[in-house]
Amino acid sequence: MVDYEYLFATNLHQKLKETIKGKIFCAIKDNHLYVSIETKEIGKYEYTLNSSFADDLIHGQISTDNVVVEVVKDYRKYIIRQFLK
Repeated sequence: MVDYEYLFATNLHQKLKETIKGKIFCAIKDNHLYVSIETKEIGKYEYTLNSSFADDLIHGQISTDNVVVEVVKDYRKYIIRQFLK
């Protein structure tokens, strides 16, 4: 992992920890962003950003704040789907 990838993943992890309770894992592999959240009640949730991470970062199209908003929004939908089954 390149330094900017490590810094982005670490910063993203810290911001998600402020909002979400559970085990959070953030990584950038093969130029894709992966987020995994695991809780006893809900189970395992995974989020993948399939766009070219490096290009988006260079062109200013991605930030940790934007990713946190998207992950939290998608995670809430996931939780609601789990309880409505």
